[in-house]
Amino acid sequence: MKSPAKNWTKIGKEYYSRHQAYSLEWTNVEIAHSHVAAAPNGGFIAVCRKLIGTHSYTTQQAYQTAISVRVFSNSGSLISTITWPHTILRGVGWTDDEFLTLVSATGDIRIYRDVFGNFFESSLGPEASAIGVIDVQFTSKGLIARLIDNSFVSVPKLSDPVPSILSLNIQNPEISSWCIRRSSSRSTDIAVFASGSLYIIDSSGAKKQPLQQSAICSMQPSPSAKYFAAASPSGLVSIHSLQIDRTICEVTTDIEGENLLISWIGDDAVLLSNQEDVRIIDLQGSSATLYYDSAVAFLPEQDGCRVLSDTTNDFIYKLDNPTVSTFRIGSTEPSAILLDCVDQLEKKSLKADENIRIIGDKINDAVDDTLHVSQCIFDRYWQKRLLKAASFGKSVIPLYNSDDFFDTCCAIRVLNSVRDPSVGIWLTYNQYTTIGPDSIIDRLMNRRQYGLALKISEYLSLPVDRICVRWACEVVKSTTLSDQEACDYIFDRIKDFRGIPYSDIAETAFDEGRIKLSTMLLKHEARDEMQIPLLLRMEEDDVALQRAEESKNTDLILYTILILWKKLSLAEFFRLINSRPLASNVVRMLGEIEESSLLKDYYYQGDNLIGGALTLFADALEQDSLDSRLEKAMVASKVLADVKTSSLNSKNISEYCSLLNTQQKLESEYDHKFLGLSLYDTLSELISIGRVSRANSLSHEFKTSAKMYAWIKLRSLISARNWQELEKISRDKKSPIGFEPYVNACLDAGRKDLAALFIPKCVRLSREERAELWIKAERFQEAGEEAYKNKNKDLLSRIVSMTRGVTNSELSGMLREL
Repeated sequence: MKSPAKNWTKIGKEYYSRHQAYSLEWTNVEIAHSHVAAAPNGGFIAVCRKLIGTHSYTTQQAYQTAISVRVFSNSGSLISTITWPHTILRGVGWTDDEFLTLVSATGDIRIYRDVFGNFFESSLGPEASAIGVIDVQFTSKGLIARLIDNSFVSVPKLSDPVPSILSLNIQNPEISSWCIRRSSSRSTDIAVFASGSLYIIDSSGAKKQPLQQSAICSMQPSPSAKYFAAASPSGLVSIHSLQIDRTICEVTTDIEGENLLISWIGDDAVLLSNQEDVRIIDLQGSSATLYYDSAVAFLPEQDGCRVLSDTTNDFIYKLDNPTVSTFRIGSTEPSAILLDCVDQLEKKSLKADENIRIIGDKINDAVDDTLHVSQCIFDRYWQKRLLKAASFGKSVIPLYNSDDFFDTCCAIRVLNSVRDPSVGIWLTYNQYTTIGPDSIIDRLMNRRQYGLALKISEYLSLPVDRICVRWACEVVKSTTLSDQEACDYIFDRIKDFRGIPYSDIAETAFDEGRIKLSTMLLKHEARDEMQIPLLLRMEEDDVALQRAEESKNTDLILYTILILWKKLSLAEFFRLINSRPLASNVVRMLGEIEESSLLKDYYYQGDNLIGGALTLFADALEQDSLDSRLEKAMVASKVLADVKTSSLNSKNISEYCSLLNTQQKLESEYDHKFLGLSLYDTLSELISIGRVSRANSLSHEFKTSAKMYAWIKLRSLISARNWQELEKISRDKKSPIGFEPYVNACLDAGRKDLAALFIPKCVRLSREERAELWIKAERFQEAGEEAYKNKNKDLLSRIVSMTRGVTNSELSGMLREL
């Protein structure tokens, strides 16, 4: 096998490779008479006849026949043909997600989610429709269109199109070239060469840039927006910094013409072509020429450039240092020596061990470099030999981490499978790591390569459910099988995969009008929460409610009930609910928490007088108007009065109405807020404002228990600091709650003198307990007498220790007597 170095081209100090990715399979495609647009990262290629306005910027002529856009893989295999319904096509481009985008002369945009006809439409706005579009250039997610009046319309995101106008603001400009200089989700600016000057246009306006070239027919920024290249019809190529404040180099070539093509090989070199000749110019001004048998089209990538001719698809890229060091003829770099070990091992030569000794402590670098080169090389023969070399090298390294080796082997295997001409996705390793395996799977599904997508997902341990669903949905849309046969066909092929959302497949069948098939597929769905929304869409309300109840999931039952309540008439809704106890309970719960109207309807249709009356009373409590509240409460009371088992509820509601009337009178009498308070709070408020006699009569009127009222009165008087009323109570002979609470309440309030009035009345307490209360009230004489009468020497001794003076003498005498 010949060395890859034989196909290299040296330009200056660097090497470039022209690798033929595919010999194209297409027919009737002439690049010279076609417009070519490609999705990035080895994506689809769209081909149509040359667009009017792409290079002739002043013409408004249009073809009057329908336009077909053919979509090919990178190997030239025809994927689909899309017919453009309008007569004039001004723009053909792709997004990063492989969405084909077509733009008409009137600013109509059609965005294809796939290349088989699934699209949605948008517009560039009324300005574009009124003025007309000349040509369009595309960004990764949006586009910019030039209008006939030489203004520009920018759409940064096609998924959320918000057109904005960018104006050049000069009279009658003669634009010879323009390009998108820099684009992001926040800002976009364009470079325009008009009337002999270069302008940079953004949302703030147009700014003139100094440039030595008097004419420019083509210009392009580098993929990373680091450099900017411009070409003149005379063949002069200049490379600048993106801000065009510094010229990197200028080169005069023999490639001349008004319709020059210019592109970039990464950020390393510029490609220039007029038809069949392609010139590579690096940043130092060195150049080399590549020859083709037909006109070419440039399809730039982040790390190289695809060059399409009528018969070939080439990938031109710059070789990095490890690749050059490994394959350069006569190289003595560690990676080259390690690669030679593979030959020696196949010959069973001891020189392999000698090579390892020569490499010495650079063996880690040698293994890393061979792994890196295996990622960059496209030939399978050399990939295998490089991986064998890396495997042999890592075997002599103690504690070598093989993760990179394993990941590289997996990636190369995936890349080789998608690069196969039958698939036609030409990806480099750098592009693969940029877009990730999930994007590879999406691209394979876009090409209906479901088998390969499934194998790669299983190989990389990725989820396969979306692949199975996408395939099944395609079967549903395209099959001519009967419903039963289609269901069996789909289930037999995906039944071994876990977690397949059959509801998504069933939904597609429903959308396609195959209701029976949808129902059959839905039976295989294991998750009730996925079944029920579709069953409701399918008008299978009874089945949906049954599945919800069987799930025992209250949230799911509640969701189903809410949908049915809004969807059905009341009669149909309750007819469905009544036969299901669990659903009925959920309806009551929902009514009690949020939807009182639902609860009233539920009780009404079921002739449940008690439930309806209690719901009406609950509704009365929510009313702001007193009259409304009384009216609804009285109705509820009358309804309950007719039910023998609810006479107590009726009585309670009647008393509530009486309380409301009384509170209304109290408010008018005392100018104080009472309405809406409980009986307890009403009594407390009356006592607090000093209306004790009124509180007494109200308590009697509503038959409040004596103990409860005594507690209310005590707490309210203490809170209001109404000591006079408490003093009156101290004269009473009896209390429903005893007098001990009065003592404690007065002590807590700091009124020891008032507490002393109640202590003698605490007859239910022992002398020792009364003595303790006297001590808390600091009435030591009375405390000592209680202890003396009880003949409690220890207690009396403790009391004596707390006293002085006459009291101490008297109590000491009592103590001696004991």
